[in-house]
Parts: sequence; C-alpha cells; structure tokens
Amino acid sequence: MACNLAQKLIRTHLAEGEMRPGTPIGLRIDQTLTQDATGTLVMLALEALDLDRVRTGLSVQYVDHNLIQADHRNPDDHLFLESACRRFGILYSGPGNGVSHPVHMQRFGRPGQSLLGSDSHSCAAGALGMLAIGAGGLDVAMAMAGEPYRIAMPEVWGIELTGRLPDWVSAKDVILEMLRRHGVDGGTGRIIEYHGPGLDGLSAMDRHVIANMGAELGATTTVFPADDAVRRFLAAEGREAAFDPVAADPDAGYDVTDRIDLSELEPLIARPSSPGNVVPVREVAGAPIYQAYIGSSANPGYRDFAVAAAILKGRQVDPTVSLDVNPTSRRLLVSLAQADHLSTLIRTRPQLTAATQAGIETIYCEFENPATYKDAVDWFRANRVKDSQTIWVAPPRITKPLENYILEQVKRSQADGYLVRNYDHLAYFAGLRCMGDFSLNVANALTADYFLKRCGLERVTASYDLNADQLVDLLRSAPPEWFEITLHQHMPMFHMEHCVFCAFLSDGKDFRDCGRPCESQSVKLRDRVGTEHVLIADAGCRNTVFNGVAQTGAEYAQRLMQAGARCFRLEFLNESPEQVERAIAQYRQLLAGDISGQTLWRSLQVQSKLGVTRGPLDAR
Repeated sequence: MACNLAQKLIRTHLAEGEMRPGTPIGLRIDQTLTQDATGTLVMLALEALDLDRVRTGLSVQYVDHNLIQADHRNPDDHLFLESACRRFGILYSGPGNGVSHPVHMQRFGRPGQSLLGSDSHSCAAGALGMLAIGAGGLDVAMAMAGEPYRIAMPEVWGIELTGRLPDWVSAKDVILEMLRRHGVDGGTGRIIEYHGPGLDGLSAMDRHVIANMGAELGATTTVFPADDAVRRFLAAEGREAAFDPVAADPDAGYDVTDRIDLSELEPLIARPSSPGNVVPVREVAGAPIYQAYIGSSANPGYRDFAVAAAILKGRQVDPTVSLDVNPTSRRLLVSLAQADHLSTLIRTRPQLTAATQAGIETIYCEFENPATYKDAVDWFRANRVKDSQTIWVAPPRITKPLENYILEQVKRSQADGYLVRNYDHLAYFAGLRCMGDFSLNVANALTADYFLKRCGLERVTASYDLNADQLVDLLRSAPPEWFEITLHQHMPMFHMEHCVFCAFLSDGKDFRDCGRPCESQSVKLRDRVGTEHVLIADAGCRNTVFNGVAQTGAEYAQRLMQAGARCFRLEFLNESPEQVERAIAQYRQLLAGDISGQTLWRSLQVQSKLGVTRGPLDAR
C-alpha cells in the first residue's frame, strides 16, 4: 500500500495504537527540544521522576526567550538549566547562541527522526523531513524519560505546490496564503504535508519558514520530503552524513488535499490582531506603522535580513518608526557583519553600461584595445549610479619583452585599480591599487599571504584548479576576505600567439595591413559535438578561445558563504546587456538565499560547474 511521508514517519515511530485518523497512538521520540521559558518546568519534572539520565537519542536545552537580565530571576533560571543539563545528560545552548528552531535545524536536524519540543514552533524541523511536534512541558519530560508521546492519529493534509515564486514573493507568502484560505484552526487535528514540483524552488530555510508557521494554522505538525535541497543544506552545515532521503510514495493519497500555484502568489501580510487576518500588501501599502521587527524563528534565514537590507540600502529609517533587527544565531550575526560583495568582469561597452546601472560595486574591464580604457573610465565616472562604485582595468594576460607600452596605455586610463595577471604586472603597477587574477594560481594560504603582504594586493582570485572541498579548506586556512571566487564565467580554454582573425579573414600579414577584422567580425570554433567556442582578440594580436557555454558554481555558493566567502565575481564574455542584467539579478537572489543554485543554473541555461572540471568538485 502506497504511503505518504507523514504516514511513513509515524509508522517508523509507532509504539502504540493503529494508524486510523482519530484513534489513540503513541510515538517513540528520538530528540527533544526545550527552551528556557518552559525548560525549567521540564527539568523540575525530571527531578520529580527521579530520572538518572535522559533516554532519548538527543535532548537539547536552549536559552533564547528570557535573555534580559534586569534582575536575578532570569540568570538564576539560566544557571539552574545549565546545572540540570549536566545532571541529566542534556546539551545546553546558552544565551546568545541563537533561536532554538533554526539552530537545532542547522546543528542537529536529521531526516526521518522524531522530535518533541516544549515550544509550539518545534514543528519547524519538519522542513528537513522530521516528524517534529510541539507539546507541553510534562509531555516532553515523559518523552525524555523514555515514554511514548500519546496523541490522536491526525489526518494528513496534502498540499501540492506547483510553479515558482515570482520576484518579491517569499516562502512567508506561502504560509500566509494557507492562513488566508483556511484560518487559524484550519490545520487542527492534521499533519500538513507539502509535495509537488513547486518544492524544487524552495530551499531548506524557505521550508523552515512554512513549517514553523504551521503552528499558526493549528496543525499537529508540517512535513516536507528530505530531497536534494535538504542534502545541500546539511552539506553546507558540514553534516551531509546525516542526510537520509525520505519522501512519499509516488502514488500516495491524502485524507484532505489542496493546491497552491506559487507563480500566482503575491506579497501578503497578516493584519492585527490575528495571523489569519491576511490581505495583499498592496491593500495596506502606505499605512503608518510604529515598529518593524526582523529576526525570529519565522524569519530566521540570511535571505530575510538581506532582502530588508537591500530595501533600506541608501535610505534612512523614518524617525517615527522603530526598526529592530535581531539575528537569529551567532553565526548569522557574523555573516551579516561581513557584507557580501558581487563584482563583474565585462568585455564590451554595452556590458559596462548594464553592470554600472545595476549598481555593481566593483567592475573589471577587459577590452581588446587597452587604449580604449581611458574613455571607458571617463564614461563610468560620469554615469555611475553611486559614489562607492569603482572601475578596474585588466592588462593583457601575457606580457612579452618590449611591451611595456601596452601597460602604459592601461595605466593612462587612471582607473581606480588594476587586475594583475603576472609578475610583470606586479612590478609595473606596484604602489597602485591591485587585485590578483586567477592566473597567479593562488591555491593555498602561503601564496595568498605572499601576494597580499609582499606585493600589496588587496585581494586575490582563488585558483580555478581547486575543487569545492579545497576551496572551503582555503577559506578556513586564511582570512576569507583575502579571496575573490569566480562564480560565473566562460572558462578560458587556450591562448595562442597568432591571430586567427588575420589568418582567415584578411589578406594581410599583421596589424599593419590586416584591416583589423577582429573589430568587426566574430569567430567561433565548433567542436566535434557541435558546441561553438568563442574566439576573442587580445592586445598584441593574440587570441583566446573561451568555452562557448558559461559555467556556474551557484550550487556551492551557500557552502562557500558558510566557510566565510564574501567576495564573488561574475565574468561575462559575449552576453547582451539584457543577459548581464538578468544574471546579476539572479546571482543577487542566490546570495540573498532567495533562490537555489539549481534554480539559477537552470534559469540561465548554464553548466553547473566550478573551476576546471566537475569531477574533483564532487569528490568527498
């Protein structure tokens, strides 16, 4: 018989009863979660039970509710909880570590397991494919003592998700749509199970938001399948070994059903004084407010803070409004303190216009004729959209003897800085602002230290020879702010001394009589499988062949950010201004956590590949 995911999770933890809606059942509990507002009563109950050690696989006590120490009462509770945790074998998370639900999901969540928490929003762990239920303190204490958790068998409410979320619509709008349709008691006596193709566009933290607020619907809990999104989340936390795929059978049925087309949603808001009083944001736009609060178990992800920061960038909070920002974990606080930096390398003037108008802070230019850099720099300074934007220019990748005149053309541009590629550049541009490109082959902390401290570079580009694991090791072996990582590029395949444009599109012999077809013609080289690779003319009548298909490391972005990476580069080749604008917008969504890497590379139709080959990247 085909089973949905909720039924599978209940069956594997069923200690008593039969799986018929409304009949009593008992569930074995693998993990418990307690917080300080309810945990003191739980610990007192354990003392009353004369328990030696807890009998769950894992129990964690968090201090995340009563943090203000205006008198002795809260610190006394904290000391009591810490001592009780030592007494009963419970892990203790002290004040300041973060909100229990997202921290537990990051550190201890495990697909397929059951969790009972003395907080109504413990159901948030269902985002990872857990059977996670909020309960009263005594019920949790009994579970910690090894007793089953007894409830009436819930109905399973299947919610099919289709489509993809539009711009400025988030996972919060999914659960608000559920509340708009069904009210605060619509989930009573039910487990909500989300399924369908729409899940592909929801990250694990998106699902956390939805599962967390299932409590506002009155649901017993919410479950999501443990799929690739969950695997990627656990891998980014260094816990991929905890991943176990769990999902409903393909032809599973549900007691109750509903369907949401994500593409039809719009931004929603719950008005006072009930979470069920949901209306479109457009209906209340412009209404005065007194306080805005960012940071809770219902908006715990990096994206939730990054989107608000993007809206406020360049603006001031109205003096009549109190804006409170409370990062949900110590790790998130560190991440927010190190603002992400997205740079671009462009190769045409229309691309420069697109990147400038998009507000990119650091723009690298690599033009075939360095003599045109001065005009580009002057245009940029007259048209940049904010004063903090800077323009850097790149000298040719290879410099031959007696070619310092080319470097002089580059320097005469008076750009904000220079993207150096070799030791000639290091010497020629010494004393000026410089970034190191990938051709310096920085693959370890010692090399990075040499270039930054001995040569005065501001940052270096990580070598393309590193796989994902090695990149993470590099970021952990030295200050992550030393490195810039190329997330999007057409990989340069080979460089040649001779000019294909002159040889095949001209009767001339060199630049003096060839008529410069490189300035008016385009050349592509077709390989044996039909892919056309782009040939680009360089200074000095040299040519470089680039892979015809762009590649992206988007699937590794969150993992790299977890390791401390903050500077990412997008390199464009022959893309149109519209393609440049679209790519910049989607990478900003990626770094903000709004979309997954898989969503990005499918949307942009690029290869999911970081560095030289995919094979080493996936090595574990």
